[in-house]
Amino acid sequence: MLPLEAFRAAPSHPQDEMILDVAKKTFSDLNIPESPPQMLLWVSVVPSSIFDGSSIDGLARGNTRLASSDQCRIHKNAILLAESMRGKLEPEEWKPLLASSIIFYRKLRRRLLVRLVALSWAPLVLLLVGFFFALFVAAILGAPSWVAFLFVPFLFLGGVLVEGIYGLSLKRSLLFADRQAANVTGRLQFMRVLKKLDSLSQPDIQKRNNRKKVTRLLFVDRPTLGERIRNLELDY
Repeated sequence: MLPLEAFRAAPSHPQDEMILDVAKKTFSDLNIPESPPQMLLWVSVVPSSIFDGSSIDGLARGNTRLASSDQCRIHKNAILLAESMRGKLEPEEWKPLLASSIIFYRKLRRRLLVRLVALSWAPLVLLLVGFFFALFVAAILGAPSWVAFLFVPFLFLGGVLVEGIYGLSLKRSLLFADRQAANVTGRLQFMRVLKKLDSLSQPDIQKRNNRKKVTRLLFVDRPTLGERIRNLELDY
């Protein structure tokens, strides 16, 4: 269990209130009906699942991943920002990143969950049905029951397929949120912020950039800075 202090950074930075004000204004600009966040936390880790709905105090007891330097996390009534980014962006430079996260967590996340249930689990369910059907047929034909277990590798492949679909759906949703945010904050401003982030050479960003394409395709991964910049360069 991680102590709650792992999720907080103290003392407060002088710009914290200004960033929080930018977030509240962005909520208003995006016409989000829900209450805007009331606090800002600089953190080293965030919930590992985008669907985690536990309280801030509950983060210390849940599964976590390292906070991404180029992304914000909207969690309940708080904004979670990577502690490694404290003081490296001006308050107004946070607006495009905040806008993208607000759009994702307040508008797209539920839609993504429904899509994942429909598309991701369907292949796995079909494979499980196929496995039990093969077991049934083997019993009728008098074949040894172990023959049905030849179907097991397909179950493994089904799991890989589910992971791949999840990763692709998540990445597309995050890139779509970027494009929607650019309509509000300005595409050029958003691109300038992403390029500034790239120039900072944050370790987690560099690690994601250096991952092999196959690894990013097969496993859940967020878009790289290069993918985010190219996404905004396209005309839609």
